[in-house]
Amino acid sequence: MKHLPVIAALIVMLCVPCLATVTSEQYTSYNSRIGTLIFREIAIMEKANEVFKQWIKGDIARVDAELQLSAFIYMLESLHLELSGTKHPEELEDLHATYSQSSAILEKSVKNHLEFLKNNELNSDGIRDRINRHLTGYVQSVYDCQISNIEAQLKYQVQMKLDKEPDSIKAYYSWNNSILEIMIKQTGLSENMELMLVQLSTGGIDIEEAEKEEKKIREKAAALQKQLDDIKPDKRVSELNRLFMQSYSSYLSFHTILTEYLNAPTKEKSARLEEITRQTNRLSYEFNEACSRYLQEQGKR
Repeated sequence: MKHLPVIAALIVMLCVPCLATVTSEQYTSYNSRIGTLIFREIAIMEKANEVFKQWIKGDIARVDAELQLSAFIYMLESLHLELSGTKHPEELEDLHATYSQSSAILEKSVKNHLEFLKNNELNSDGIRDRINRHLTGYVQSVYDCQISNIEAQLKYQVQMKLDKEPDSIKAYYSWNNSILEIMIKQTGLSENMELMLVQLSTGGIDIEEAEKEEKKIREKAAALQKQLDDIKPDKRVSELNRLFMQSYSSYLSFHTILTEYLNAPTKEKSARLEEITRQTNRLSYEFNEACSRYLQEQGKR
């Protein structure tokens, strides 16, 4: 089973707002630490998914998969403890709790992989249906927690009081509110896409049904592009907006290549999907880093 990496959510959306009594400098310090930990968690989770995929395909022995997944779980447990224990202003407690809960969900997703591996035989009756249910639950839990992260950030951000912050910080959050709204919808589309791919890979739907579903998702993604084009950012954050648009363009390219792959699957198209996925993740990372640098620099002025 090919697992397509998480494209949006936790990676891109780490630019957390500060409340009235939390300064931009305090937020930036907290955000930088949390962002680093979440990136590490996602990297480990992706490696765990690759091991689980290899086991499903029969490319790795059960005992080897168990050992590797157990090691990944230990790493995630350590990161979860570190993230949950990260010092933060009291006013950010609710937001911190959301991050901690999401971290626990990522950890649990790998534990569920290990439990499934231990309790199922790949040649047993009904294994395809069990894999379908397992992967469906995995996708829903991981993406739903990502959406919760973004929604929590937006909830805080719209009620922020920035009277004492410089205009450059105000411009950033005014623009970022609109970006967050788009990202919530984008993450939902990515969840629908992965659920469709799970159904296709386990025989829940045929290729024709998959093509129809992907067409709907691609059309909704194109509509989000129009919303993004309508955003008129302050010139001080125009470069950040350009970086996000570049990342979203790569996301749209992924859906174009996926459509081509569904129409006529080939190894070449599969390789292109993997490459565009890496590119999209890289652009998302660069966008997040640029946001952090902007907040750090403007907060010192």
